[in-house]
Amino acid sequence: MKQLSQDIRERIVKGYADGDDKDELAERFSVSLSSVKRILKLFEQTGAVTPRTRPGRTGKLDKRACDLLCGWLKENNDLTLDELRVKLLEHGYSVCVSAVCRRLKRLNVTYKKNDARKRAKAS
Repeated sequence: MKQLSQDIRERIVKGYADGDDKDELAERFSVSLSSVKRILKLFEQTGAVTPRTRPGRTGKLDKRACDLLCGWLKENNDLTLDELRVKLLEHGYSVCVSAVCRRLKRLNVTYKKNDARKRAKAS
């Protein structure tokens, strides 16, 4: 689910401070009543309305690794996932093949093999 913008969060808190009802705020800003309650509770606890960080681990492949992957694929779009994994290992990124595949999906990189390569392997 997409996070609410900082502006809307601040306007919800300001509206509530001005005396508006939670239901009215939810309808005015087209958000659920639960979201309004959650934002107000967060403001009450922390004094800020910035969203909390999402739980989970950060990925091993950072922006530099993504740039490397995209560069390699521009040079040779016929690299296999394992070949990309080995190249990443040479640059200090220890990841598995499935991590490379997931990152390519997030980067919207299509992965279709070249027929010429298949024929070369068959020979």
